[in-house]
Amino acid sequence: MPTERVATWDRFARESFELVRAVLIYHRNALDMYDDTPELLHGPLRDPHSHTVTPLPWSGEPVLSNVASAPSPMLGGMFVASASFRLPVAVLKSVELSADPFEEHKLLKRDGDWNREALCRAFEDKGVKRLGVKGLGCCNGPPLGEDSVDRLRNALTIMVVHRDDFAHGEVGQPATGDYKRQREGVLDSLRVCRILEAQRELSTWTLDRLTGKR
Repeated sequence: MPTERVATWDRFARESFELVRAVLIYHRNALDMYDDTPELLHGPLRDPHSHTVTPLPWSGEPVLSNVASAPSPMLGGMFVASASFRLPVAVLKSVELSADPFEEHKLLKRDGDWNREALCRAFEDKGVKRLGVKGLGCCNGPPLGEDSVDRLRNALTIMVVHRDDFAHGEVGQPATGDYKRQREGVLDSLRVCRILEAQRELSTWTLDRLTGKR
């Protein structure tokens, strides 16, 4: 591999690792915040009556969980959002020089962003053994995916949908596209536990990728 290519990979790998490191801190903090309210951990992400989500803290370093005086689902939601905000970028950085397996399934666009029109194909059920994201329900139910590729695709779809709800990441996508029309309904279907499961799946995949296991 040419020296320039190695240096570029090293930079992307370092950035990806630092993002995943922050994600895992937020992820752990989120779990701590739901200690006293497991029903909320396994419940819908947002109140179906208000159609709102917990706002994202936009600045500051990852906060260690022991600074909180008591578990707080509201703070837990902020930690979950903070992790989702960083994770899609971490995965992108880890595949900058080699886009498989995402390229094979057309999940990456030529401009280096996620192809949301392709991701929306994971929204609905694909058969008896292949649940779409909207049909997953609680983590105590069916698995995140039928196989490793299915789990990766569903985890990425969940992350991008969650991130786009507060980061407007779908800007630039076709105004009449299925993704924009359906994203709200997918978000309404998501349970907090499934978002955390998707974060764990993508974090593990990215770290394996960075250490040469993928």
